[in-house]
Amino acid sequence: MLTYGPKDPSIVRPDGSVLSHRELRGSIPRLRAHLSRASGKALVLLSGCTCVDLVAAYLAVLEAGHAVLFAAPDLDRGQQDRLARTFQPDLLVKVAQAHSPSRTDPPRGYRHLFDEGALSVWGGAPREHPAIHDDLALVLLTSGSIGEPQGVRLSYANLMSNAKSISESLGITPADRAITSLPLHYSYGLSVLNSHLFSGASIVLAADSPTSRNFWRTFSSCGATTFAGVPLAYSALLRTLSRSWPQLLRTATQAGGPMPVELVRRYSGLAQENGARFVVMYGQTEATARISCLDTVAEPEYIGSVGTAVPGGRLRIDPSEAGSIGGADGEVVYEGPNVMMGYATGRGDLATGDSLRGTLRTGDLGSIRDGRLYLTGRLKRVCKIASRRVSLDEFQDALTAQYGAAAVELGGVITLFHTGPDSPSLQAEVRRACDAFGISTAYVRLQDLAALPRTSAGKVDYQALTLATHQDPEYHGQAGETRVPL
Repeated sequence: MLTYGPKDPSIVRPDGSVLSHRELRGSIPRLRAHLSRASGKALVLLSGCTCVDLVAAYLAVLEAGHAVLFAAPDLDRGQQDRLARTFQPDLLVKVAQAHSPSRTDPPRGYRHLFDEGALSVWGGAPREHPAIHDDLALVLLTSGSIGEPQGVRLSYANLMSNAKSISESLGITPADRAITSLPLHYSYGLSVLNSHLFSGASIVLAADSPTSRNFWRTFSSCGATTFAGVPLAYSALLRTLSRSWPQLLRTATQAGGPMPVELVRRYSGLAQENGARFVVMYGQTEATARISCLDTVAEPEYIGSVGTAVPGGRLRIDPSEAGSIGGADGEVVYEGPNVMMGYATGRGDLATGDSLRGTLRTGDLGSIRDGRLYLTGRLKRVCKIASRRVSLDEFQDALTAQYGAAAVELGGVITLFHTGPDSPSLQAEVRRACDAFGISTAYVRLQDLAALPRTSAGKVDYQALTLATHQDPEYHGQAGETRVPL
C-alpha cells in the first residue's frame, strides 16, 4: 500500500471543496467493510470516471491487501465479458459516468451486491483459483495487447518505489497540487496520483478534457500547479498555452510517446518565460510508469533525449542486429525496483511471483550519450522490406509533421497512413524517404485518413491500422500495388 509524506494529502473536487485523506477513507464505509470481510486475497476490477469515489475505492482495495485490476470505463459489453473471462475478478466495482442515465450491466456471471454513492458493486460466483500472490497490488492492461487481454503485474514495492522516484525527480512537495489530466487506468495518469499522495501533495479531480475551457478554469480556480500531458494534448494546447500560460502552473510533464523535438523546444521556451519547468519523461507500464526524465529548462542542450534514469534505476544498451537501425546502439534495458513482476494472460498468472527480478527489456531502440538516453524507435516496429531492415518509426518520421503519417507493415509492404493533403509534395517526400532507406517506392502504399486512430492514452493505435490494412479488400500484399502512384 502507499504511505504518505509529512503532510496528509488532500483531494480537491472540481468545485474547489477539499477532502482530507482521513475524510476520503471514510467516504465509502460499505465497500471498505465488504473488503475487510473477504476471505483470502481478492482481485477487484475497478473502472469508472475520475472522481472521489474512484480514488477512494482504489485506495481502499490496496489498504485492505487485495489487488486492483484497472479497466477503461468505456468498454463495450463484449470487451467486459472478455476481460472478466480472462482474469475472473472476484469483485466488480464501477463508478457511474458523469451524466450517465443509468448504470451499465455487469459481465455475465456476476450478481449485484449493493450501491454506494456513485459506486455499483457486483460479486462473482465462487470459483476455485490458485491463491493470488501476496505481493501483487495492481494489474494494468497494456495498450498494445492483441486479441485476449494482457496485464502487467505490479507489486506494492513497485508502486512505492516508482512513487518515491518520481517524487524525487520532480521535487514534489506538500505545496504542490496536481490535476488529473489523464485517466487513472492509464499508468501515466495513475503515477501522477500515486507520486503526489506519496509526497503529501494534493490532487485536483478534473472532470473535463485538458483541451476544454472548463478544464483550465478548474485548474486556476482550484490552485493547481502541475499538469501532465501526452504529445497529442500538447499539440492541441500549443496555441492556448502560448497565449495564456496559467499563473500557478510551475511543472508541466510530458510522456506517453515521443514528441517532436521542435514542439519540445517551444514548450521549454514557454516554461522558461513563465518561471516554470517542462519535463520530458520516458516510461512504460512494465516499469510502473516512469523510467527516465529530462528537465528541458535546466538542460536545454539535451533536448531530443529523454534524460537520465529516475533515482534507483539504471539504463544500459544491449547491442543487437536491430540496434544498427538509424544509428541506435541497441535495445534499451532498464533495471530498477519499479520493474513489474511479469505479465498475466489469465487468472492463474496472478499466483506467480516476480519473474523479471528487476530487469526490463523495453523493446525500444536507442543510445546513451553523455549519460542521457536517446530513443530511435521500437524493436518490434523494425521490419524487413526487400531484404533491408527498416524502422517504421523512422520512416514515418521522415515525413514533415503536416502529413500526420503512421506506417505499418504487412506482407513486406509498408502502408503509410496520412492525414495531410494528398499531393505531389507528399509523394515527393515519400520518394525521398524511400531513397534514404534504400527501398523502392514499389514497396510503399499510401492511404489517406481523416484522422489517425488513437488509444485512450492518446498514442497512435497501430493495432487498429494493421487490422484495417489486413481487412482492406484492395490490399493484396503485393509489392507495387500502391493506391497513389509514386
